[in-house]
Amino acid sequence: MSTAIGPEPDSLLGEVGESLMIAAVLAAADRLRVLDHLDRSPVDPAALVADGGLDQRSAPLLLAALHGLGLTTQDGDGRYRAGEPGLAAAAGVLLDMSRSLTEVLCTGRRGLSVDRRQDAERYYPAVVGPLGQAMTGPAGRAAALLAQHRPAYRDVLDLGAGAAPWSLAVARRLPACRVTALDLPGTLAMTRAAVTAAGLAGRYAFHAGDLFADPLPQETYDLVFAANLCHLFPAAVNRRLLRSAARLTRAGGTVAVIDILPDAAGRHRRAVALYALTLYARTSAGQLHTYDDHREWLTAAGFTGVRRTDVAGDLPLTMITAVRGPAADPGDE
Repeated sequence: MSTAIGPEPDSLLGEVGESLMIAAVLAAADRLRVLDHLDRSPVDPAALVADGGLDQRSAPLLLAALHGLGLTTQDGDGRYRAGEPGLAAAAGVLLDMSRSLTEVLCTGRRGLSVDRRQDAERYYPAVVGPLGQAMTGPAGRAAALLAQHRPAYRDVLDLGAGAAPWSLAVARRLPACRVTALDLPGTLAMTRAAVTAAGLAGRYAFHAGDLFADPLPQETYDLVFAANLCHLFPAAVNRRLLRSAARLTRAGGTVAVIDILPDAAGRHRRAVALYALTLYARTSAGQLHTYDDHREWLTAAGFTGVRRTDVAGDLPLTMITAVRGPAADPGDE
């Protein structure tokens, strides 16, 4: 979900004020059902006035603000529509999280913990579409690097695929590869939709299941993605996850772990700090883990040649790759 409204404010007070106003705009649009309306059909100010709750002056201002945030597109006739499907659901999830933050910080009680299967089934179908859109650029860069390293990936596994931005980028670049996408049943419907929209459904197999409970054929995949997963879990669970990834990977195959790392903050210090706080608010034990943590887990799982590459530009995302078995490049660290 993009929120690009122009140059960043040049003062801390300006930044805070703008952030609060963005949250207020979304909250108002959610409460007034404007986001639901945008999801259903194109909207113009007159339609919002007719629906009630807005007048002839406020309706065009609210629509213009949503458009300025990058949340809508505009037709030639001046009507607005949601820039991405599921806008209302995604915004609702984010607003619910922000409203509950104070209680979570004070009591530790969470209304939603997305590391639990039942909560993940509620949360991710609403947000994977916008998240996938946000990952398109980084996924393209990651795919280019992976194809450079080994252009002959044939069988790819996308663990917790969501909208599948990472495997879709590889599939576009390597037309001979086939992808298995694994995710929870509710989210997998969104995976199918994203892959179908990309015109690549014929090269995908879809496996509805749990990261830890549903068996897949061992030593089958040349490339295994574990993208935006490790931050959901504590260290012990990530060791288990990467041991499972090792069993699924062919000797000489690659695992690609993609995540936000706290030791890669640099100019992203604010984004990393805020993301760490959201993990506390929406998971029971999730947190950001360092590169050294990931390297330890991968090495213990039998991977070698561990290396890191920043892939995101405006987002602090790092891709960590490693090779299973003795085929690693001895020049890697």
